[in-house]
Amino acid sequence: YRYWEMLAGGIVYFASGISKVGQRSGRVIFYAGCALVFFSFVYFDAGFAWPGAYAVVPVVGASLILFSAQQDLFINRVGIIQWVGDRSYSIYLWHWPVVVLLAYFSKLAAPLWVLGGIVLSLLLAEFSYRLVEVPARKAVFWGKEWGAVFLTGFVLLVAVVCAQWIINSKGVLSRVPEDVIAIRAEKNNTNKRGNECVADNRPVPPSCVYGGQNVRAIVLGDSHANTLVTGVAAGLLSPTDGLWYWGHLACPFLKGVSDYPGCSAFNAWALQRMREVSPEIPLIVISRWSYYALGGNEGKSAGGSGRPPIHFSKEYDRPDPDFLQEFRAAMLDTLCEAATTRKVYVLKPVPELAVSVPQAMARGKMMGKVTRVSMSRADYGQRNAFILSVLDDARHKCGIELLDPLPYLCDNNYCYGDIGGRPAYFDDDHLSEYGNKFLAPLFAEVFQ
Repeated sequence: YRYWEMLAGGIVYFASGISKVGQRSGRVIFYAGCALVFFSFVYFDAGFAWPGAYAVVPVVGASLILFSAQQDLFINRVGIIQWVGDRSYSIYLWHWPVVVLLAYFSKLAAPLWVLGGIVLSLLLAEFSYRLVEVPARKAVFWGKEWGAVFLTGFVLLVAVVCAQWIINSKGVLSRVPEDVIAIRAEKNNTNKRGNECVADNRPVPPSCVYGGQNVRAIVLGDSHANTLVTGVAAGLLSPTDGLWYWGHLACPFLKGVSDYPGCSAFNAWALQRMREVSPEIPLIVISRWSYYALGGNEGKSAGGSGRPPIHFSKEYDRPDPDFLQEFRAAMLDTLCEAATTRKVYVLKPVPELAVSVPQAMARGKMMGKVTRVSMSRADYGQRNAFILSVLDDARHKCGIELLDPLPYLCDNNYCYGDIGGRPAYFDDDHLSEYGNKFLAPLFAEVFQ
């Protein structure tokens, strides 16, 4: 998806060979390129989808700077700029493992650690430039240039074979203690029927039954419903009781929603199907509502001002008031229409903890400390304020009932990613098969 950025450099090289720019026009092109790069620094932020169309701006800016071929500007006389330019590819390669290590040890938000990481990247790039890049340009092996190509290919082949062996073996588990493996394994503790029962890209959505054949409820929603449906089933009062699961991943239960294959068709099917089944069967709607309204919160403690992953009349880069108004209208319209056919229950948002719970806990255990991933009640309220207000409106307008997961996952101050020292999530926002059972008493209220 980013290959075109490298291709832009090839286009500049090709264009430079067939067209030379004059001194005056070269200066204009140079400063135009600088303006585009500077604009990118000032205007773009983490809320923009990246990489994407926005990446064109700095790439075109850098391309114009190179194409201008200005040799007599001050930047050509600043040694540090030339040094960075010569070693830029090595810096690019080496900064990634440094960033990964900082992330592993949760130091990306610590300025001194980040500064140290920058210095380390530059030092590694210097060694790489001198010991690898420069010698590689004149490389020979067995006295032949093709020998160097052969040696490089052989080293790459060994690396690929070793990497594939590690992937096939699911990692070298013997390198870590058993208790760390047990914590990390929670990321795989998911609904085993998940793929079987979702409607994604299927002409007729499946209607899976969980439990017995005496259907007592319908569970409808996205991946959050997919991960919680067995928790709902655990709240059934009799072995003969069961429920239908209607699910579509990454699809909010909203009329008129676009931007995901099959989502609108699935919602239309669900609303029509509700008119055909007994009105005595209640509907339980479970969804990651705030994600669709505000964008993801991964890596953030609360809030959410990213690009909404869905749209209605048009696409928005941010959840601005016009988009949220459309969202509110669609959510109220959809839930109220469903409520005309049966009793509707909606689960309030499950806390989204911003980081992978099993991963964070396992890394903490590796470093000899107990790590609890948490989200404050205040952050939960900030993140979900909009959705909670819409749900409250729907409760008053069309009589839906709300199910609150917080008493089962939170204390008075914080919501936690573990219960009894075991991860209750398999990532940052989906409850695992272990964690979802703690909500069984909440769902049992539906079947009283």
